Amino acid sequence: VIVSAHAVPLTAGEAFLTSNRLLVLDRSGRLLRTVPAPEARFLNGLVELPSGLVLAADSVVGRIWRFDPASGALSVWLDHPSLAADPKRPQLPGANGLKLRDGWLYVSNSVQGTLSRVRIASERPAGAPELVARTGAIDDFAFLPDGSIAAATHGDTLIRVAADGRISNILANGCDGCTSVVLDRRTGRLIVLTTGKLLEGGEGTAKILSVAAP
Repeated sequence: VIVSAHAVPLTAGEAFLTSNRLLVLDRSGRLLRTVPAPEARFLNGLVELPSGLVLAADSVVGRIWRFDPASGALSVWLDHPSLAADPKRPQLPGANGLKLRDGWLYVSNSVQGTLSRVRIASERPAGAPELVARTGAIDDFAFLPDGSIAAATHGDTLIRVAADGRISNILANGCDGCTSVVLDRRTGRLIVLTTGKLLEGGEGTAKILSVAAP
């Protein structure tokens, strides 16, 4: 199990951007080792390739890194403008959530408000990313059984992105700065993590929501 982490909180400003590390855990959650990632600026979403290599989104530099848990090596997998953050608003993440589906890597970009995908061949990017949908603010996301996507927005709403790119609400309100969503395949429900709007200056309580999938 690989976890992206930082030695200081997000609210610490510049110090946060120089404290990246990857934690390697066993299946029981025991920490095996910590791998510093000084080249990275804001490690965020992770996804594992079939070989066991891990791709990690960097939300500041507009990059996807490749991490080898066996050797601890971190190398550039993809740089592209579609992954970039906004230099005028560096506190807002660019490349964020990562998911694999049918030979494609899907990437959300929070500040650009886009969902893109890039074809993978031999575990390398095969061409440039292509736009899937303009979503507005988007964070982590999960595929639903019909191929549509449920996406957290870091706002009040939980949205659905249809296969043709159309956007609709799963929840119109109540997500309170939601950052993460996963489909519980045992129950068919969505599990959503909210932050109480921490980054927006809110003082609400973080919650875990169970939401009926559309």
